[in-house]
Amino acid sequence: MEKRKRKPKAITEDTKSGSLAYNRLEMQVSQAIHMAVEMHQELDYLLVLDHYDDISIFDKEDSPAVVSYYQLKSKEDLIVIDSVVRKKWLPKLYLHLKNETWNVKELGLVTPCVLKVNASQKDGIKEQTLSREKTPFGEIDSVMQRKIREDIGEALSIPADNVDLSKFVHMRTILTIAEHRNMAEQNLNEFLYKAYPHISLDTAKTIFNTLVELLSQKQRYEGLSDDSDYETVRKNKGVSKNDITRIINSAIMVSIPTFDEVAQWSGYQDSEAHELSFAYLQVVTDDQRKNSIQRTLFQKTDAFILANPLQDGENIVDYAKRVRRGIGNVPPIYSELYMLVVVTSVMINHWRRDNA
Repeated sequence: MEKRKRKPKAITEDTKSGSLAYNRLEMQVSQAIHMAVEMHQELDYLLVLDHYDDISIFDKEDSPAVVSYYQLKSKEDLIVIDSVVRKKWLPKLYLHLKNETWNVKELGLVTPCVLKVNASQKDGIKEQTLSREKTPFGEIDSVMQRKIREDIGEALSIPADNVDLSKFVHMRTILTIAEHRNMAEQNLNEFLYKAYPHISLDTAKTIFNTLVELLSQKQRYEGLSDDSDYETVRKNKGVSKNDITRIINSAIMVSIPTFDEVAQWSGYQDSEAHELSFAYLQVVTDDQRKNSIQRTLFQKTDAFILANPLQDGENIVDYAKRVRRGIGNVPPIYSELYMLVVVTSVMINHWRRDNA
């Protein structure tokens, strides 16, 4: 009896793209942080993980016009472009061009290794190694480009001559499976220390861990359908430049300077330094415990100071009392000296941010 031939699966738009392998999902988060760092100073952006593709980057949070899609592959030794063609990675990327809601800037294949074109005397293909940070597919051997167009055309039932490779790029990431988290953190730290020279190591660590948690939460969210509208996707899967800026500013705002800085800024008398040091220790302890009430106190203090700055001739001890009264409903466990440390810390952090 003749066996019925199995019909090949049609290629559909991969709105749930990404390997289920845990380490690759983690690497997506690290790569997203790396990309955000590269864009943060110059561009607006919204990151979406594991929905339209592994990583999608929109040109802005509200009403975006341009988007780039990236597939992240974790193989570290070598990827031969023949295997890229055989595994049908490129047709899945190409399908994004069918969605005319946004203009597509890039369709990126991201790997930690080089992408190699093997020579073929029979087909007239020259050997080539794509090892730069970014290589447009237009620089690939012309015969191989033709094979790629034919592969995409065959998979999607379109003429090969109509296949446009101008959006395709190969990107070689600096990250590796083994060290991606440490490398992403180092990359973020370099950005933070350049932008905020006075930032502490603990604050930088807090920012990185918060970003990892936020991006991971968004990545894990599975309550969307393939045809969910952009606003729903943005709300549940998106992390914007504004989100990351808020995380940075919030972490800097609640960071605790050294005791010597607090004592010097507050002008507290040396003879009473032991009292201030006890209050400082309480503030540091609450910070290490991630005390939510303390965080709220810092936020209210920050808002009050921005709206009601220190007046000419007013010392910081009296100012801290005014801030405490102005905030109102400060829990009685937070003494005037505790508030002095909080107010002084926020003022130092404002100075650091403004003088970065």
